[in-house]
Amino acid sequence: MPKSIEKACKFIKSAGKAGLKLVLFPEIRGDGGDLRPIMECAKEARINVALPINERMWWSFGDGSDLVVADLPEVGRVCGLLCWENYMTLARYTMMAQGCEFWMAPTQDIGNHWAASMQGIAREARAFVLTIGQMLRPPVAAASPIGNVSVPGMLVSWSQNMLNSFKMVQSIGVGEYMMDGGGMIANPEGVAIAGPVYSSCNYCMKDNYTYSVEWAKDGCPFPYRGPEAAGVAPCTFVRVEGVDTDREFVLGNLVSRGEVFRKKLYQDAVGNYARPDIWSVTWHNAPRDIMFSDLPVTTDGLRGYDTAGTPQFDAQGDADPNGPIKLDGDTEL
Repeated sequence: MPKSIEKACKFIKSAGKAGLKLVLFPEIRGDGGDLRPIMECAKEARINVALPINERMWWSFGDGSDLVVADLPEVGRVCGLLCWENYMTLARYTMMAQGCEFWMAPTQDIGNHWAASMQGIAREARAFVLTIGQMLRPPVAAASPIGNVSVPGMLVSWSQNMLNSFKMVQSIGVGEYMMDGGGMIANPEGVAIAGPVYSSCNYCMKDNYTYSVEWAKDGCPFPYRGPEAAGVAPCTFVRVEGVDTDREFVLGNLVSRGEVFRKKLYQDAVGNYARPDIWSVTWHNAPRDIMFSDLPVTTDGLRGYDTAGTPQFDAQGDADPNGPIKLDGDTEL
């Protein structure tokens, strides 16, 4: 079993023993994409697992056929978008229109800006949003065989590039994990009820406590005054058996689907606030072949964005403005 999958199973089993019903991972990759060991671990632990692989709508040949919401046992209606797909407005609307209650948002974008964005989506969608970034120690990644694989045109491997960046930012206080998680759960009011937690405290408050692992161990006490803390249970910190550091753990909280329904009663972006007499959205949900082009995109929707008659994009030496992208001999790609 690949080490990443073996480690993921340790998290799954520990989360199941703690009574959690839904767990979200950062992006990982199994051996050839074989996720059967994960499925077996989830079955044994009696827990629902969301394990992302890669952004499909932007970085690969994804279509609209799998933008669906799933009914998961003992949880509710679960959906998900990866990383900056969460900034694609109509993709979010598609999920909201199907009644998503638990929104999975794994990412590589870690920091206060991302946490604020996820709180905004939680309030917009009237859903619980779970988000988690990757945990990356550049010296460890750069020493691994897979981390030293380069692609054509790159002078150094991705891991070596991260290691070089890591050396540059250490002087401003970046800790052992250059990417240090940022795991968070936001409720349908947009309030963070668990996290964000930064394992190296790269984005902690100036007291070096709030948003730290120690803060999470204490139940994620609210860092500000106000009524939003009323009725919110302390967050759950779950140690993972077989993992020799408390910097890597499972963060959780006890929530109720009823909160989703209550919040939608007085404000629902796809319900009582939808205004279908003004706007409509078409979702192309049939499987289809996707073709990339460097030609300008025209829309028959918002006329202000039509590109008919406008100058075409300038060629940067890698493409014919009227033809497909050419990769031969291009050292910039």
